[in-house]
Amino acid sequence: MPLHDHFRPPLSEARPWDGFFSTWAVMIAGGLNKVLPPRFVALPLVSSRHLGAAHDAEGPAWTPDEPFFSGALDWSGRDLFEVRVVDEGRRLCAAVELASPANKGRPSARRLFVGRCVGHLRMGVGLVLADILTTCPHDLHRQLLDTLEVEAPAIGGETLHAAAYRAERWERAAIDVWVHPLRVGGPLPTMP
Repeated sequence: MPLHDHFRPPLSEARPWDGFFSTWAVMIAGGLNKVLPPRFVALPLVSSRHLGAAHDAEGPAWTPDEPFFSGALDWSGRDLFEVRVVDEGRRLCAAVELASPANKGRPSARRLFVGRCVGHLRMGVGLVLADILTTCPHDLHRQLLDTLEVEAPAIGGETLHAAAYRAERWERAAIDVWVHPLRVGGPLPTMP
């Protein structure tokens, strides 16, 4: 399948990027479920700037003391377009993170997105990061490696790319990285 630019007209007007990302996450999960061993399942997770209503807990009510501090949070710029691969025990084994405009638009959003990726790697979860945003040139792959304090060669100035990461904590405490630069109109790679 070729990569299209869902972030600029005319495609951005006819087919908004968030609809594409939702469908893409479902398609990735479906494709993975065809090839994963039976003990694994891929699950698409999509949350685009919407928070679900809180559910009331049943049982006796407990009231905490007054908080030390209360502050405002801006959840409007936090998207989740992710596919998770879990095993039979529902342990997270791998994740595919799809970078969205809200995850790249502000420095704080980029830090949170990269932090989620670092959290996956720290727990030994395999990670694929797909960054196809043509409207935001920030390099999330480089920011991820910088956060991990890993010195790695540059990917040649390409801001569109897919990267796969495998971090080992125990035996060799190392990271393996596969990077595929992408271009609009070019094919999407099969990632490890």
